[in-house]
Amino acid sequence: MEADIDVYRFFQSQGANIHNPASDFTGYNGCYLYRGTASSSRKQSDLSDREIVLAPHKGFIPSRTWLACRIRCLNNRQSAKTCKPKNSWLAGKVKCGNCGYALTVRKAKTKWGRYFVCSRAGSRGGGCTGAGCTVYADVLEEYMLGAIRERLSEFSALKEGAFEGSLASCMADMEEEQKNMTRKIRLTQIEEEIEVLLSKVSGAGSVLMKYIDEKVSVLDAERKALQEEIATAGAKDTDGRLKQITNHIKSWETLSPPGRQAVADTLIKVIKIADGNMEITWNI
Repeated sequence: MEADIDVYRFFQSQGANIHNPASDFTGYNGCYLYRGTASSSRKQSDLSDREIVLAPHKGFIPSRTWLACRIRCLNNRQSAKTCKPKNSWLAGKVKCGNCGYALTVRKAKTKWGRYFVCSRAGSRGGGCTGAGCTVYADVLEEYMLGAIRERLSEFSALKEGAFEGSLASCMADMEEEQKNMTRKIRLTQIEEEIEVLLSKVSGAGSVLMKYIDEKVSVLDAERKALQEEIATAGAKDTDGRLKQITNHIKSWETLSPPGRQAVADTLIKVIKIADGNMEITWNI
């Protein structure tokens, strides 16, 4: 397939070991998948700890087609779970409205089972008191599923745009697609940089925390700008994507965790929660 940044993010979400940087996934080359020495699973559908290396030859199958087929396979009830266990399909989307850090899922031996907590609250020199309320994962997931359905209903009357087959229009679309690919590569790099910084929060002193705060703030501002540009660039394809997502929502109970997370990644930019208030920023 054409190994672009969307393919990179897919393999990344499945727990594969990617040996080439995100910037190399431009869509020109294909890629190789190896079992490697770390993977203990013999199942073809399990990509965790598999090795991904860009191939020297050109890719031929469009990444969108390959990903659609792969996700369909993942959503097959008889397919094995193909990613490391996820605590919530909203993972990575929920942020503390007070400090902006991610809310991570913890488990408790209660009837609620899972709940979100601020990753910065309680850490040494963290300086955040948390979201100010208990955020139960089951309750938030149920609410967000309803919010997604309501959001999709707002676009149910969308009409298909007229196709313009002129050479100028085609060239403009190709140029915009390339620009969007560059944006996605940079966005992925930023997210990886932020994850590395957040991993250093635990046990960080006041000096390091100040540096992390400043660095994350700069990266987060760039990330938000890129997300806005990517969302705007993808507006032309909104109708087709929404039809596909709507079909996923109708069969939500049969979707695998990766399938549900893919829907969340497509529709939701970020969910901020603080002191009983919630702010949802959508990609559409």
